[in-house]
Order: sequence, then structure tokens, then C-alpha cells
Amino acid sequence: MGEKFRAAAVAGSFYGKDAVLLRKQLEQLPLPPPEPDVHGCMIPHAGYVFSMPTALRTLARAKGAAVTRTVIIAPSHRAWFEGIAAASYDAWETPFGPMPLDREGFERLTREAPQGIAANDSPHVQEHAIEVELPLLHFLFGELPIVPVLVGSLDFQSAGSIGERLAELDGPETLWVISGDFTHYGNSFGYTPFGLPCPREKLNAQDREAAELIAAGDLSGLAKFLARTRATICGIAPAALYLRMLEHTGRGIAGRVTEVTDSGAVSGDYGHVVGYAGIVFAEKQA
Repeated sequence: MGEKFRAAAVAGSFYGKDAVLLRKQLEQLPLPPPEPDVHGCMIPHAGYVFSMPTALRTLARAKGAAVTRTVIIAPSHRAWFEGIAAASYDAWETPFGPMPLDREGFERLTREAPQGIAANDSPHVQEHAIEVELPLLHFLFGELPIVPVLVGSLDFQSAGSIGERLAELDGPETLWVISGDFTHYGNSFGYTPFGLPCPREKLNAQDREAAELIAAGDLSGLAKFLARTRATICGIAPAALYLRMLEHTGRGIAGRVTEVTDSGAVSGDYGHVVGYAGIVFAEKQA
């Protein structure tokens, strides 16, 4: 039986499909030095022209970690379902070569799966939120095996039981990648509380507030923030799931916000703009 291969769906649109040109683009970005004991990173998943610098600079800090797999948790944009959907593809295509499935991690996650966890490839077929992170991971880590997880409808309460199962994948060998953009602002997103065009400082301040709550692991504060602002942040559910997973590990992990940016800094368009943030989670220093 041949391998089940997930072909790239957004190469040539969200990011370049020519490996030589793409590598040159990534190599031109100055990167921060690797940091020890990085446990996870929250990074954006938009087109590279807008969000790649934030994503790559954040992810590059994890190069100091000795990892043998990554669990990628991302929101579903195209398919509606409850809980999470883990993909079973043997490998995912990137311009730099395949990213193989961590079969052991996938089977541990989905075996006799509790309610809310499914092995389901269907939502992954055209979804970009995991795919756009893979060339960055390949660039930094090579063919690092992955466990790709999409999050559908999920509240903070139900995230607890799913987080408990995800915690079985935790350990020094695992890098956690939370894929999520921040506030989506404009008429097309149905979100214009600051008027049009959006004042950049207000957008960035709102996103920083949310990012700081995520970095602090403050789910209660995050819920209050969402009730107050109604912020259109597509990375909330993946971030909440990661934080609930941490509750079951017993490990001392602390987050910090590395940067807050937005698409308007590139496009100049603050009538239709998306915010981005980079967050690094690492072992607390004694």
C-alpha cells in the first residue's frame, strides 16, 4: 500500500512554491539566537508577505530545544466540527521536501479516543493554518515528524478533557506549535469597534492584551477579555487547548510575548487588517 500524501493546497499563494526562492527569502530574515528549554510557540498563519517575519523569528527561538516531533494545533477555517480532528497523512508536502507524520504520537492521541477527538483527514484537505507553518519548520528543523491537529468548535470547558489526552504527547522530545492569528478588523470581518480606518495603536494594544493573557496562562482573564471586546481572534481555541493541556502536565511553563504586528504595516490598509503576535513558552527558570 502506498503512502497517503497530503499535497500542498496554498503553495504559490500564501507562500512561494519554488524551493530555491523560498529558502532565499527565509535566509534573508535576521533571526534571534536559539533559546534553551522552549516548550512551545504561538505563531501566525497568514500569507508570508504579511506574517512570516513574526512567525519565523518566534519559531527560531525553539532551535535550542532538542525535539524529535512537533504537535501543531491550528483553527479550522473551512470545515465545521466539534472538538479536534487529527490528520493521518503519512507525509505533508512542502517546497523543501516532506514533513512525515509522527505515527506513534498520532495513534496515542486517537486510540480509543474520548469524545471530542477524531482521526479525520477531511477538514485538512484545503486548510492553510497548519500548512503554512510547515515550510518554516522544515527550514529550521528539517524533516521533523508532526502531529497535525485542527480545532473546530471548542469551549474552554471541553478543552480540559481533550487537553488531558494531548498531555500524553508532552515531553522534552515534543515542540508545541500553536497556529493562530489575532484580531481580524474591517467590514468584511464584521468587526469595526474602533471605526474605520482602524487606529493601529488600538488594534495592537488589543492584540497585546490578548497575547499577554495567553502568555500568562490566564484563561479566566481571556474569557473576560473576549466577553468585553468580542475580538475576532482565530487563535483563541488552539491557545486555550494548549493551556488546558499544560494544566495536566504538571510542568512549570511560562510564556512571553515576543512581538505584536499587523498586516497593515505591509499593506498600509487599516480598513481591512489582521493582527499577529508571537509568543514563546519555556520552562520556568529556577
